Amino acid sequence: MGFSVVVAYILLTISFLVAFTTFIDIYMNIIDINFLFEKKLNEEFIIHDCYNITPCSPCNFTAILNNTGKATINLKYLTVVFDGKLHNYTYSSKYLFPLESENITILNVSPTNLRLKIVTRHGAISYSNCRIIS
Repeated sequence: MGFSVVVAYILLTISFLVAFTTFIDIYMNIIDINFLFEKKLNEEFIIHDCYNITPCSPCNFTAILNNTGKATINLKYLTVVFDGKLHNYTYSSKYLFPLESENITILNVSPTNLRLKIVTRHGAISYSNCRIIS
């Protein structure tokens, strides 16, 4: 009778640990999803202007981003797209704080009328039409 009690205790303990870790994992995933959803709701920005100063081919030009939301946007994790092509960019400040503006410089763009799309890490999107002088 002693052996069966020990085995039952071990099985119950293992079952409890498996159930507990599963519950914690599900709970943490729900918290992560809520955090990401909340971040997306609070991230809003507009492309105020996009321009280049001198004629060029290919061009590096500047886009001014205004943060109109409540969340700080990390400029390191932007996705910059022109007419379906990804482009590299540089930034002067790592963060775009609420109600402030920052410049990013988009690299190696051919001169044309372009549709600029910028997406943040959490999915906020802004569009603009840009004219680059050739």
